[in-house]
Amino acid sequence: ATVAAAAAAAAVVEESLGFDAKNRASARRQATVGVVFLLSTAFQMYIGVKTIRFDFPATHVLEQALLLGLLVLLTNASTWIVVRAVREATKEDGYLVPEFHPHPLYLRSNLALHHCDLCSERGSTFYACRQCGFDVCPRCFVKKDKRTSEGLLRNDKGHIDPPEYTTWQYITRTASLVSGHVPLFLLAIACLVATTFAQLFLPNYQGQILDAIVQHDEVDFKRAILVYLAISIVSGLLNAVRSLCFNVAMRQIGMSLRKALFNQIVSQDMGEHIYITGHM
Repeated sequence: ATVAAAAAAAAVVEESLGFDAKNRASARRQATVGVVFLLSTAFQMYIGVKTIRFDFPATHVLEQALLLGLLVLLTNASTWIVVRAVREATKEDGYLVPEFHPHPLYLRSNLALHHCDLCSERGSTFYACRQCGFDVCPRCFVKKDKRTSEGLLRNDKGHIDPPEYTTWQYITRTASLVSGHVPLFLLAIACLVATTFAQLFLPNYQGQILDAIVQHDEVDFKRAILVYLAISIVSGLLNAVRSLCFNVAMRQIGMSLRKALFNQIVSQDMGEHIYITGHM
């Protein structure tokens, strides 16, 4: 155990040293990209000053304009190629351990409000997945063992990997949650459309109010201000109804999810109790 702990500590130290080197390399990369950007900006400013202040001959005006425009285009293209080449040459490959996580993990520091998805420990330095948001602390990453980790699904056979869902499956699951609250969502969407349509007329009546003030027309001013106030009041009421519908629907969906989760937990506990004791 002592040897394993020492090996894990050495691996963490090695990773931290590698992380410092990556930070220095990233700083140099950003500095190189910044210098290229400054050179490109300076050259384009020179082209702009040359276009305004230089005296060009009256002949071949079209050709000169096309060549100056081509210079700007080539400058931007060269800048893009150099920046792309620098980023490709310094691209981080990440750590891919398929039996630990199916996507590459990248060491990141200064992460706020993050916690390890295996041991739930909070911190600022994690191996993060750019594709699914999976975060793991350096200690758990060194172990690379899900069997003894916390915060994961398990059954009597061991660890259960959560299923992978496609975008369409996420959409269908979201639609199944909303299916029982369609009237509330339709009413909220109708209020949103009506509010947007009503607010289209507000700038027009604002202009009429200003015109009436300039022209000292009291009748038009009263008429425009009354219509403006009526539209504003109706828009406020519609916004209130929309917010109420969305809040009620979200609360009902949350309650249904809590109820379904409670039922699943109770059924799982009952199944384990029957399996262990042999009776209800």
